[in-house]
Amino acid sequence: PPRSTLSSSSAASDVYKRQVLFLVYALAVPAVPRGPNRAIPDHDRFGGGVGSGLAYRMAYRMAVSDKARRVARLLQAANWFWAPGDPTPPNPHVPFYSVRGFYAAAVYQAMLFGGLGLIAGVFLAVGADLPLFVAPGIALAMGVVGYLRPSSRLESAVKMRQYQMQIEMAFRLPELAAIVSTGKSVLQGLRDMVARPGGPLTTEMARLLRIYDATTSLETAAQAVMAYNHFPPLSEFLRQILMVELRGGAIGPALNVQAETAQVTLQHKLLEQGIANASTMEMPVLVGSLLVMMALVAGPAIWYLLLYL
Repeated sequence: PPRSTLSSSSAASDVYKRQVLFLVYALAVPAVPRGPNRAIPDHDRFGGGVGSGLAYRMAYRMAVSDKARRVARLLQAANWFWAPGDPTPPNPHVPFYSVRGFYAAAVYQAMLFGGLGLIAGVFLAVGADLPLFVAPGIALAMGVVGYLRPSSRLESAVKMRQYQMQIEMAFRLPELAAIVSTGKSVLQGLRDMVARPGGPLTTEMARLLRIYDATTSLETAAQAVMAYNHFPPLSEFLRQILMVELRGGAIGPALNVQAETAQVTLQHKLLEQGIANASTMEMPVLVGSLLVMMALVAGPAIWYLLLYL
């Protein structure tokens, strides 16, 4: 018997059906694996994961852009990056662990904020008798805010971690200098330092020692930690250690000088923060004082005019 053939309209209909089914699957299935590429935390999900699948699939294309390299550096500097070989994330409470997860969170929150903005814009346009094109404008603005939110959180995390590392360097480096002055090597002093709980500096020194134990090359370990953090004071500290270990000499005086520099820098930052806080507090007080003065000076005159006009 003759073989049955599909018409062109039937084939086009099948293609259209497959596209619709894929779109429904992308919207409904939350394709967020529980691993290094986990993109969206549970508290940011909306409607049981609706839209997270599409966001994660769109992130595949965005994660290969030039900006992805900067995002990768920020993830490492914030200690959010979950390397493929690590059994656990460095911080299990962060919203994303990878470049692809960053873009998935950005797209997802843009969709979420944009959808909420569209709903609010429609209600506002109907309730206030405004043109309906106000709703897409509000949705677009809210979508941009949602898209930029993960980037703002990541940059804030990097600044906070570097600030904490600066504080720790101001107090841990004199301690390391005291340990080295007893006759121990710098590496032995670092092992004693990381044996006790600490902050970001202790974490990075533990990373340095792990890489050194695996490669037996202090230069390789120091370069890896410097590339991971991109923090100039830490890089200078590692260069001092590397120079002493390779060329010899006493590192105690250099550590004391660097600790003093860290303390001075910390004092300047605290002073700047205090000035900024004072400026922020002065503005409401100034505005309130002006309003009270205007009420006391102009109030009687306005009351007199209202009575006799």
